[in-house]
Amino acid sequence: MSTNKDDNSLSLGKPTPGVPTFACLIYLSQDDSGKSIARVANLGGLQASAASPRDAMMRVCREFKEIVRGAHAAGEEIDWIDPPMEPKPGEQVRSIPVHL
Repeated sequence: MSTNKDDNSLSLGKPTPGVPTFACLIYLSQDDSGKSIARVANLGGLQASAASPRDAMMRVCREFKEIVRGAHAAGEEIDWIDPPMEPKPGEQVRSIPVHL
C-alpha cells in the first residue's frame, strides 16, 4: 500500500466494539378512561399505562432495557417470547431499538 502526502481522507482509527441493540416490540392501545397502555410483546410481563402513548412506551422501554441489560451483563440467556405474542384487535404495533 502506498502513502500519499496529499491524501485528505479522514482516519477513522481503530474500530470500537458495537453497542448491543435489541428490538422492543410494543403494542399500544387505550383503556376506557383514555389512558395509553403499552405492553411488550417479545419479553413477558412488561406493561405500563400513562397519559400519552409516548410516556407509556418510555416506561416499558426503560423496564425492557433494565431486564435485558442485567441478563446480558450476567451472561444469562434472555427469556424472549419467540414468536412474539399477537396484537389484540385495535392495538398499534411499534418496534423500538433499545441500545444498551
